[in-house]
Formats: sequence, C-alpha cells, structure tokens
Amino acid sequence: MLRFTEIGLFLVPFALYAVWLVLGTRTPPALVWGALGLILLMAVGTVWFGLANRADRDESYVPAHVVDGRIISGHGAPEAKGAAEAGGAPAPGRR
Repeated sequence: MLRFTEIGLFLVPFALYAVWLVLGTRTPPALVWGALGLILLMAVGTVWFGLANRADRDESYVPAHVVDGRIISGHGAPEAKGAAEAGGAPAPGRR
C-alpha cells in the first residue's frame, strides 16, 4: 500500500504539468487568481495553526503513552524547576 502512495506522490507534479499544458492557454485569469488566492489562504492558515498550537517556553513535550489500557495523547507539561534552571537535567553531584 505504501508503494502506491509513494508512486502517486511522485506522479502528482507530472500530472499537474500535463494539466497546465492542456489548459494553459485556455485558463481564464480569474481562475488563476482564485487558485493563487486559495494557496495564499492555505499558507496563512498553516502559519496561524502553528502559532496557535505551539507550546510555551516553560513546557516540555510529553509523548503519547498508555495508562491502564487508555491512550493518553501527547501534550505539553511544565518542566521541573531544577531542569528548567540548569538548561536540562541537573549535573551529577548537584542537589
């Protein structure tokens, strides 16, 4: 199944180029501007989503794990005070 996906993703640019060759001279300018507007809207939406869902600086990522047969999704959790001040795990011998 994965091979079909990889082959499909490889062929997408060639198919888009073929469509562009066929429709290139007959495409109305409004359609081109509409497509560019949608691409811009997708880019702005992607940036907004990334900024809206980012973790705070004092949080570290806790990966998804299983507790009592339930899957707990990944999330941000506050760092331990000692680790945050030292820039990671405390040095050996330091208490």
